[in-house]
Amino acid sequence: MVSFDEAHKIVKEKLCELNPQAELISLRNSIGRITAEDIFSELELPGFDNSAMDGIVVKFYENIRSWKMIGEISAGNFKEIKLLKGDAAAIMTGARMPDSGNTVIPIEDIEYECKEVYLRKDVLIKPFQNVRKKGQDLIKNEKLIAKHTRITAKHILLLASAGVAEVRTLMPLKAGVIATGDELIDIDSEVINDNVYASNLYTIEALANDAGMDCVYSSISKDIKSEIKEKITAA
Repeated sequence: MVSFDEAHKIVKEKLCELNPQAELISLRNSIGRITAEDIFSELELPGFDNSAMDGIVVKFYENIRSWKMIGEISAGNFKEIKLLKGDAAAIMTGARMPDSGNTVIPIEDIEYECKEVYLRKDVLIKPFQNVRKKGQDLIKNEKLIAKHTRITAKHILLLASAGVAEVRTLMPLKAGVIATGDELIDIDSEVINDNVYASNLYTIEALANDAGMDCVYSSISKDIKSEIKEKITAA
């Protein structure tokens, strides 16, 4: 009889001998797969200075607390606006900053009156506030995910944000599961006398699938050496 520790050692040694092949797959289909190489960003993120708030964008000057509205910048519809001293433009979260603006004031900190906006009483502002700078989250050629990382939903978010459409991953290991015991029956059979359902068969299949393997064979065998050998050969 092989002890648990011996069996664990054998399995670990055999796994280390495996040389799984890699394949390039769609990001959509990569959840749970293992990366075959380091993945690097091909761009900066954000790709441009943008607003972290809904509000107004201005060029900061000391002691100015009111501005004239001269335009609007929405996300995905950028048009360059020239902001002079005392000018402001409405801006949305994520919208690109104009070259002439360097400060975003949240909408809750201002009051509107016709085409004029005023800073609310006791509110102080500083230059570059509420601005997400280009490359703040990612810089070009920064490592996104290391080799041999199991891809999860958070990795999908990161890769999609960096524009990575395909990833090179290891092909899943194929696994077969055999439950042995004279008393075992499958769950679609009726329990008679001292039979029990082969629950471990389904549990180990589930664990293998959860580990990223591909279960291609499962079976139940009596405690007969020749039958066990036949089942292994079939697998």
